Amino acid sequence: MRTDFLNLYRCPKCRDELELVGESVVEDAGEVRTARLRCVACDARFDVRDGIVHLLPDEQELGEVKTQELKGWEEVTDAERDLERHHAFWEKLPHVEGLASEGDDGATHWMQASVSFPVVQALMGPLEGKTVLDVGASFGWAARRFAEKGARVVAADMSSHFLGLASYYLKDGVYFERLCADAEAMPLADGIFDFAFCCATLHHFEHPGRSLGEIARLLRPGGRFFAINEAYRPLPRPAGKLLHECGQSRLHLSHGINEQVFTHRQYKRFIVEAGMDVEVFHPRWDVAAEGEGLRVEKNIGLKRADFQISEQGGSAARRLAHRLGIEALLRRSGLAAELARQFLFQFTLSYRILVGRKPTTTPR
Repeated sequence: MRTDFLNLYRCPKCRDELELVGESVVEDAGEVRTARLRCVACDARFDVRDGIVHLLPDEQELGEVKTQELKGWEEVTDAERDLERHHAFWEKLPHVEGLASEGDDGATHWMQASVSFPVVQALMGPLEGKTVLDVGASFGWAARRFAEKGARVVAADMSSHFLGLASYYLKDGVYFERLCADAEAMPLADGIFDFAFCCATLHHFEHPGRSLGEIARLLRPGGRFFAINEAYRPLPRPAGKLLHECGQSRLHLSHGINEQVFTHRQYKRFIVEAGMDVEVFHPRWDVAAEGEGLRVEKNIGLKRADFQISEQGGSAARRLAHRLGIEALLRRSGLAAELARQFLFQFTLSYRILVGRKPTTTPR
């Protein structure tokens, strides 16, 4: 923790301000490695350990589902990761070409992220001086990318185990805060972030709508929230069957990790009910290369001569769309084209980027 971030934090019990008490261990770079925090109102005490701010409620307050999820993530991480072997992989995230093989659930996740994350960066624009909240930050790969661009970043996760691994990215003068907290009751001040981001996170929350309400509270008026790599359920497919078909989901469920899958409409409803306007971008048909960057504009990518619906790794509806040549219809304007695009969103496992924007004025 750095002391210039202290004013962002709030007591998880009463939401009042926190202060440093007693002696602190501070490194040359100004990071507080070990300290005690005290709530100025209710006198509750909290720890800073190894630079991580620990504001997570105890197990009784946290509840059985989240407590088991914490234990499950730690078990899965310890079982899967030889950390030294994975450092070459971590350096390139989310771009994993040559480091992961097709057909592996984890590889598919990162391949999708490598397509969607640059679009999020383009939508955010220059980050110098901006504040970013990385929700469900895991081991901090995205927090590192935002911080590299000059943003003040808070990487929040319920798992101190993951946040401890995130110390790998704190090098070469790049810094981000690490906060151990419950995303459904964030111990942070209102209206302090320009952007919030999550990757494959919402569907793990016990109550996604509650977490999105917290994110909306933390955003400044006009601030935006971005979600990528969420678990989608096409309308004809039952959630249980989809989760069973995914090897990674089966592994997580066996360790008590909360795995859910929602329809496109459900995700949009969660965002709207949290008080944000919602917009959805497809990283293929709403994006075009422009110089060394990306231009994001509705349907701009559909105008490419080489645009084609892939029939690989998709549902029967996607394969049918490919065979019928629906990509030609998608390129058009008008009601029929919009219905075709909505069909692909609702009935296939299509990539998408969810964007919530906090209104600049409070509705009456």
